[in-house]
Amino acid sequence: MTRDDRVTAAEIARTVGVGRAAVSNWRRRYLDFPKPVGGTPSSPTFSWDEVEAWLKANGKLSRPAERPADADVDTASPAPIDDSSLAKMVASLVPALDTGLIVDPACGPGRLLVAAAATVKAGVSFAGQDPDKAAIEMAQDGFDDAARVPVALEPGEPFTGDALAELRMRADVVVCAPPIGAQGSARPVPLDALTLDPRWEFGLPSSADPVGVWTQICYSYLKPDGIAILLLPAAFTTKAAGRRIRAELVRRGAVQTVVELPRRFSLRISGGLHIWVLRRPSGPPDHQVRMVDLSEADDLPERRSEWAAVFKDPARTRTVGAIDLLDDEVAIIPTRHVRLPWSDIARRHAERASAVEPLLRKVIAETPAFQPVQSRTDLPMISITELQRAGAVELLSRDAGIRSGDVVIPADADPLVVSESKDLDEVHRRGGPVDIIRCDPEQIDPFFIAGFLTRQTHDRPGTSSTGASLRSTVRKARVPRIPLAEQQRYGTAFRWIGQWSMQFDIAWRAGQEATRWAIHGLTAGVLDPDPAAEY
Repeated sequence: MTRDDRVTAAEIARTVGVGRAAVSNWRRRYLDFPKPVGGTPSSPTFSWDEVEAWLKANGKLSRPAERPADADVDTASPAPIDDSSLAKMVASLVPALDTGLIVDPACGPGRLLVAAAATVKAGVSFAGQDPDKAAIEMAQDGFDDAARVPVALEPGEPFTGDALAELRMRADVVVCAPPIGAQGSARPVPLDALTLDPRWEFGLPSSADPVGVWTQICYSYLKPDGIAILLLPAAFTTKAAGRRIRAELVRRGAVQTVVELPRRFSLRISGGLHIWVLRRPSGPPDHQVRMVDLSEADDLPERRSEWAAVFKDPARTRTVGAIDLLDDEVAIIPTRHVRLPWSDIARRHAERASAVEPLLRKVIAETPAFQPVQSRTDLPMISITELQRAGAVELLSRDAGIRSGDVVIPADADPLVVSESKDLDEVHRRGGPVDIIRCDPEQIDPFFIAGFLTRQTHDRPGTSSTGASLRSTVRKARVPRIPLAEQQRYGTAFRWIGQWSMQFDIAWRAGQEATRWAIHGLTAGVLDPDPAAEY
């Protein structure tokens, strides 16, 4: 076997499009996963041929995969960045600690904590919590793979069952991607019961201000001079409902740095993402905020030295006085304060415009094709409740934990089949499951179930705090009563549609970016209308 035939776990993950933790989980949970053929115990290498055969046999490849060394690199347009890269970005802002405590009060599968562990010395301790026990297990797996101890991971949430309550005012660093979805906090926050909570140091937040809630929750764990590194939806960092708390954070010197990230970081969060770095001052506060604009960056920092270079670059970073932020909006938006050179505007317009055509060609080439039926036949139908009675599926609550192959129904999104760790990340970003359907693989294809449920849950009523309305909708939902082989044909088609929809989203975002840069260039006097063009 040649050296080129060998791949690392990271290369497997990149090729398949999953996080590295997923590969680690496969090695642990599947006895037939290929054994290492070289490398070291901490960084083993595998035979690519054996890995590819295993991936195909276990349904982990949705398309033919190439060896990582031979895979084409698309330089025309940056691909959406996966969660592991995002976690590395956040973790590389963690100070170089020899000892101390790092906390994540809403850790989900633990990506941020595990990434932070790779940046500090062995004397640092870690603690995290999440209401989903399956997420806690995945986080523990990540630490086991990294051989990092001590770590305390417990089921809990910071509002009414804070498993980390004893760590308030003790953390050197907090890292957190709060569960805030497109409509606000993705989990119910009982603010009425927390009116007198001492953690509201900057003011009592409203239910329409999830950023005001979570910034103060995370801040409450910090000891003096401790820092919190938070990943927040940009749309909620400018809303009027949070203006008073944002102003107080700035006025008291708690906001140290705000980083605006590329919009490609998320296809589902309107307005993109920001990183906020908060500090609990131990002395007189610093009334300046470092604004960092990475909204159009292709190469993003994943090391402290790379961040240092970004902070020194006047084209990407500017320090703004608090007085300049405390206006009627208190909109802490880096792009309002950092200006690109005109040559960069022209170059970025050209890059974004040239990226659109190949993406559209890909969408057109991969458009799902289906044959019209000669005559429509009404298939016999069966409800989820009836399938449950027959033992073909189990309808479980969110507390049951999630397994590979489960159909997860979030509160505000379409059903999702969890097959990789990145799917579990997506579930937790949407606030966790309201219901879980566990299918007997000998009788029911989960992608078939998810596809038919998608249609029936689009117009569902709003859910209560317990998800009772949605649970009733799911129980009443009906799917065709057809053989497993037919179900699998439908399931494959639904997966194809989902992948094509993602490609369409990528192309649409690229078109939006090209449009935005064209308008920016024209209005800034950097671009000139082509007199020969027919508009």
